[in-house]
Amino acid sequence: MERSLDKEMSYEEFAVFDSQNKLQTRSAKSTVGPSKPFIRPHFVNRMLDK
Repeated sequence: MERSLDKEMSYEEFAVFDSQNKLQTRSAKSTVGPSKPFIRPHFVNRMLDK
């Protein structure tokens, strides 16, 4: 807000601005669809407990 309005904002001014503009925000939607599950791990020459 300081850069766009070119003035220093107090907390009270920010809170008023935020409450007035709260309804204009929108939530992000996921653009990635469901994915495949991972394959089983394949250990080569390694013990699981070490």
